[in-house]
Amino acid sequence: MKLSDRQCALRRARQIASSMAASVIGLVGLSAVQSNPAAAAIPTGSKPAALIVPAYQYPLSAPDTLQGIWADLAATSPPSGKGYVIANPSTGPGAASFFSGSDYTNYLYAIGQVQAAGWTVLGYTPTGYGTRTLSAVEGGVGLWKSKYGPSQVRPGELKTPVTGIFFDTACAGPKWTGSTGGGCANKPSGFSGSPATFFSDLTGYVHAHLGGIAVVNPGVEPLDATFLTNPAVDDAVIVFESNYSAYTVSPGPSNDAGAVNQIGTIVWDVSTPAEEQQVLQTAHANGSNLVYVTTEDDDNFYCPPGDVYAGTPPVCTLSVPNYFQSEL
Repeated sequence: MKLSDRQCALRRARQIASSMAASVIGLVGLSAVQSNPAAAAIPTGSKPAALIVPAYQYPLSAPDTLQGIWADLAATSPPSGKGYVIANPSTGPGAASFFSGSDYTNYLYAIGQVQAAGWTVLGYTPTGYGTRTLSAVEGGVGLWKSKYGPSQVRPGELKTPVTGIFFDTACAGPKWTGSTGGGCANKPSGFSGSPATFFSDLTGYVHAHLGGIAVVNPGVEPLDATFLTNPAVDDAVIVFESNYSAYTVSPGPSNDAGAVNQIGTIVWDVSTPAEEQQVLQTAHANGSNLVYVTTEDDDNFYCPPGDVYAGTPPVCTLSVPNYFQSEL
């Protein structure tokens, strides 16, 4: 998606989050966590926490020279070898022309470098809140397999195949609403099932063709609880993706004993280490085991890919936050 489209989608997500704020705050009790950090211990039986880092910046500043967040991640191993990096070369894996130029080989090199540091790379694939057909989304997954698969595993390129997918702009409501106001758009052309069925098909496709995990990102608490409780719908769901101010109002669902899937929280505009610790404690207390907290704002966080060799460098200087070691 273009940056402006992404910002529009985020605004829609924030509207949804705000509409649920009263009920969620009652469940979560964020004010209690803020006043008593000890109350925010990781729940008994929760899955081990892992970082999930969106790396949407163009990865190289010169041939074989990583820049920004890619350089930071390649120089830092995730805790216990468990961490995810989301690669987004061109609002997905790329179109036909993308794979004939230096941008493609640069991404192969960058992905291989962060894999060597111990990170698992997920391939970004948008679903457009239902505006993309199932075959189109599966086609994007197929490109991740064919262009970032076993045939590209060699020195200077991939260390391992990309086997997991990050499905962005996801509808996680009980039905297609026919508008974007409820977080979902029109029912995908030619598809007759519910949103949960749509993502069940995609998750099954990822498992069958790539073998890795499927992470679904509505960016808000799913209106359909099966996204949290049915392992066939997804392997993980991002229940919050917005800025720190929004998080203090509506931080996502409380820990649900029925949640069998992994739960994720991504928060930007988190300025200080104290705020970072507060967000992580709250996220863990609420059952999130996939987390990322950053100082970047959304303009830098979702910077569009660029081509430094074509004279159009990225417009941002995305990097990990200054408290990243604490976050690790």
